[in-house]
Parts: sequence; structure tokens; C-alpha cells
Amino acid sequence: MSFLLAALLILGCVPSVFADDMPKVTLTADKDTVLKGEELTLELKIDKDWTDAYIWQWEIVFDSDYFEITSAKRGGVYSKAGVNKNSVYVYESPMDSVSVTSGSTTVLHTVKAGTLATVVLTAKQDITAAETAVYADKISSKTGIEYENEDGNFVTDPVDVAIVNATGKENPIKVNVLTEAPAEPAYTVTMPEDKTVNVGETVNVPVKVGYTTEDETNFNAFDMTFAYDAAALELTSTAIEGLTVTTGEGTVRVQGYGADKEFGEAFALTFKAIAAKESEIKVTTAKVDNAEGAISTNAPDAVLVDDAMIVKADGYTVALPDDFTGEATVNAGEDYTFEAKDKNFDYTVTATMGDKEAAVKDNGDGTFTIEDVDGNIVITATKEGKKYDVTLGADMTGELKAQYGKDYTATLTKDEDYTYEVAVKIGGENYTGFTVENDTYTIPGADIKGAIEFVVTKTEIPAEQFEVTFAGTGAGEAAGEATATEDEDYTFTVTKAVGYNYTVTATMGGENAEVKDNGDGTYTIKAVTGDLVITVEKESDLAVEVSEYVELDGKTMFLVTATGTLEEGKVFAYDTNAMYYSEEYEAYAYLVVVEGEALTAEAAKTNITAVEATAVTLADKTDVNMSGLVDINDAQLTYDMYNGAYEDFAVVSMQKFLNADVNNDKAIDVTDATAIVAAIQ
Repeated sequence: MSFLLAALLILGCVPSVFADDMPKVTLTADKDTVLKGEELTLELKIDKDWTDAYIWQWEIVFDSDYFEITSAKRGGVYSKAGVNKNSVYVYESPMDSVSVTSGSTTVLHTVKAGTLATVVLTAKQDITAAETAVYADKISSKTGIEYENEDGNFVTDPVDVAIVNATGKENPIKVNVLTEAPAEPAYTVTMPEDKTVNVGETVNVPVKVGYTTEDETNFNAFDMTFAYDAAALELTSTAIEGLTVTTGEGTVRVQGYGADKEFGEAFALTFKAIAAKESEIKVTTAKVDNAEGAISTNAPDAVLVDDAMIVKADGYTVALPDDFTGEATVNAGEDYTFEAKDKNFDYTVTATMGDKEAAVKDNGDGTFTIEDVDGNIVITATKEGKKYDVTLGADMTGELKAQYGKDYTATLTKDEDYTYEVAVKIGGENYTGFTVENDTYTIPGADIKGAIEFVVTKTEIPAEQFEVTFAGTGAGEAAGEATATEDEDYTFTVTKAVGYNYTVTATMGGENAEVKDNGDGTYTIKAVTGDLVITVEKESDLAVEVSEYVELDGKTMFLVTATGTLEEGKVFAYDTNAMYYSEEYEAYAYLVVVEGEALTAEAAKTNITAVEATAVTLADKTDVNMSGLVDINDAQLTYDMYNGAYEDFAVVSMQKFLNADVNNDKAIDVTDATAIVAAIQ
């Protein structure tokens, strides 16, 4: 009673939750007619993110006289969600259900838009023809409300919310259950039985062709397409002798024709299990016919007696932070080792294995190990740049420790009766990447990968000598004597870094002096008559262009292209994301969606850096959707792009948008779609 009174008090203080603001949960089925022994796949989805979720439960309800549960698994909307084959809420027989619940009743969480659960039912062998129904029944949907109680503490209680349900008991999915295939004779296609393998093993998938009656004895031509989870399975049968095999992203199409073929196994696909998860290999289309049918008709659709094979790969999954590399799965009982990408940080690593904490062994070389794995692993880590000792030279001041990732500065206080030559070593190796401004030396934090030593050579100035000082952003690449002799020429060297343009100027006795470029990396100042200040400025030779790529609804997508000199193994990146290389543009390319003012080349340039990566080169641009085949869908996708159907890259990737500029005029319009149509074979 106290709890109810508190809840009523809370609800009185909380603003109403409007249905228009809440997500919609729907249940869908992959077919509306099933045969006995055939699978029916149900998917429970939520259409938008639900923040501050507290507890929630749905029941996927079905008639157990017609179906039995084959599998039930959660989607990716929330890591602690649960799917229970044993119904939590009891329904009157013969109705049964699968429970889909949140695992958290104490912590507010966010349910991401996507699939809540996927349930596979199999029609029983002893069914009679009838129409039945499946539906999603909401048992609980609550959000968390925080309030101050009478003790002055802030607590959280659940409050009912009105999540919209489009498929419920009053509006179910109708399913026709058949005891036998339709009376019309037809070719049949049957997938093999489900299989369990270990990660890394090969899965053989024989595909059988038959006929619903004994009227036919053979077949000749077939055209079948299969879909599979590319994150779980790797297709290894990319070529089959005598057949045409066309691969796509998570799809494979097999076509054959020729001499009479007996019923039974038509061909076999092979896959390698690459992740510890359950997935399916499913027939999406299947057409089969004989030579007689080829005379005047199209090949008809075959009856799919069993349209899918479930493959379960044993092992445990590993969730790694971005700072580390390692395998995505590990077998039970094995040790799991992962490695830091950047070993210049000190990492504090923690992990859970299943529902308990796991010991993480620091191997001392940037790798870490979790021993004797017996559950899914989730790894988290914090990092701090390593700290190194700093040795300062004569007349220098600065901190005695430097940290990776943070710029380090030290200041030289000169005695006017001396000249100074300053060199820097990092980790015992000579280093020239520092800059000098007003005798303050700056070392970028990204370069601090060892102990720093400033080596200062302090020399008394003879009466006839003039002091030489190097300054500017390129001072670290300049080298020369610390003094110049009166009336003699002074020559110095600039070791130029790749990707930069250099400007070298000088003053002599406070007046501008002529600097001669000798063309071999050396420079000369004639007849020195005063102190020299040589300024070496370096600037990236990066050239950036921005063009309006496509106009969206209230937004504009701009194409940014970048050219310039790069060190080996590096590519240009926009906002740290590697850009694509276009041979047609002869430049790196990237797309940016802007709302409001137009993107300028100057603004884009500030976001471009060089990173170590392998460039992705744009391939056949007429294959816009990257399906492996140029067809009318590539023209359709291009048409949708320039008509503003997609406002970001959540559905259609940036690479597909870049592919759509078929005529390479740096914009998407009707001419690109026309060019694709012309390219279709």
C-alpha cells in the first residue's frame, strides 16, 4: 500500500508521456502460409530509441497446437535483454508464448531502435489445415522517474508509459497452416538440417531439388539466391564447376542449366563459421524448370519445403574497446589475448566474463590475457599517456617529466656573451620535430615516446662572430653553425619533411637579408655583417576543394576533395575518418552534410589530417549499391539520392553516395542515373 501511495504521488508530479513521443513495437512474420514441418520466423521490433527505460516485458503469443518453438534469441537493442522460451506470463491452453524482457529493474537504460527478439516456430507434423494467429502482448512498459522523497534522497521508481503496439491480440497476424503442399505440381527446394559447429570449421550446405508429385523425373535449369549473416559466416564456395556463382554482401546467387539432372542434391555451398553465434542460411528466391518449359515460358518459382538452415557456432563473443585489437570470438576453455593499438599509454583494463568479473593479466608488452574463458567477455579500459624523464641543458628551464599526448615546452634563457646550439633526443634518438618561438622549444605530445634530452652546446662568442638563430615552425629541420663570421658567406641546411612547403627568410642586424636557395637543401646568405635570424616556416601542401554534391531537405551534402603529398603508409582523413581515394578525381574524397551556411574549403581544410591507414579506392562506380551487379536498382538508388531520400549515411553508406557520381562532375543528378542505365548489361 505504501508503494502504491508513493507511486500515485510520483505520477501526480510527473508530466504526461504522450503516445506520439513513444516508440512503436511491431511483430512481423516472414510468411502467411506454412506447411507442416516448415519454419515461421517472427521478429519483434522497436522503431525508435527509448531512453530512461526501466522495466519492460513482451510476450510473443502463438497456438501450441500448431507450432513448437525452434529458437528464440534477443536482438541488439539492449545487452541485458532476455528472451525466455518458457513463458513468464501464463496463457490459457493451448496458447503459449515466448517472453522478451529487460534484464534491469534497478538501473535506467536505453533501448536502441531495432530488433527486440527473433523467434522461429516450426509447424507441427500432425497439424490439420486451419487458420491461426500470432501476436505481441505487452505485459509491462515502464520508464524511470527520479524524484526527491521525504528523507531528501533522490530515488527512482517505474512509471507506466503508453508504448504504441501495432500488432496485438485485437490485430493479430493471420497464418494459414497447410498439411500438404498446394495441389498444383511444382518443383521443390529443400535446405539441409540445422548444424552445430565450432568457430573456424567449415559448414557444408547441400541444396536438394525435387517435385511435389511423381510426374517429373528430372530438371535442367535453376536460379537460386541465398542470404546469410556475413558477420557469422564466410562463403568459401565462390566458384562451383559448371555453375555461375555471383556473390554480394551477405548474398550468393547460383545459376545452372544444361543436361538433364536427377532429383536430389543439385549443388552444395560451403561456409566457414567466423563468429560464435547462431545464424541462418536462407533461400530468398528459387526458380526451377526443365528443358521443355524453356521453349515458351519463364522458369516458375519452386516450393520451398524447408527454406533455411540454422548454423550455430560455439564459442564466446568478445566486446573490445576501440583502443585494442583482438579476435571477436574465443572458444570455451581457451585463453584470450588482445593487444593495445597504441603502446604509448598506460592502460587500466577490467573485464567481465559472463556475469562475473574476470582477471586480466598484463603481459608487459602491450598485450593482455584472460585465461580459461567460460563466458562472453566484455572488456573496458582507461588510459593515461606514459610519463618520461626530461633532461634539460644549460640555461634551460622546464618540467622534469613529459607525458605522451601532451605538448611539452622548455625555455632557453640566453647569456648574450654566448651562442647556443640546441639539439633534442627522444628515447636516445635525434629528434627534429620541435618548434622554436622566442627561445621556447615545443615538442608535440604525439612525439613523446621516450625520455627527452636537451643537448645544449654553449660557446663563448668571439668579437668577430655573429650569432645565428633559427626560428619558425620549421626550425627543427634547419641546421647550421651557431655563429657566422663577418664578411663571409653563411650556409645552412633545411631537411624538408614530406608533404610540406617551406619558406626561408632571414634578417641580418635587424634588416631583411637575401637568402639564396642552392637547390640541394642548402641555403646561403652572402657577406654577413650582423646577427642572423633565419626563419623557416613550413606549411602543408594540402589542397582542398569543396563542391555542392546534392541538395537535401533543409541540408546540403558537400563533396570535399583533398590532394597533397603523403608519407608512405598514410592517407588523408576527415575528422580522423579515413577518406576514400578516387582515381577519377585524382584526389581523396569525403562527404559532409551541413545544415545552414555552406561548407567552405577553408573550413574543410581544418578538419583534414594524415593518418596511418590503407586507402579505400572507389571501384566500379556504376555499381552504386555495391551489390556486385550493375542493374536498374543502382539507377534507382542514385535517383533516390539526388531526390533527397537519404539525409545521412545511416541507411546508405558514404561509399555508395560517392559511387553515384558516375560522370565524375562532383555532383549527383539525373545524368548519373542515365549513365548507369546505359551501363547495365
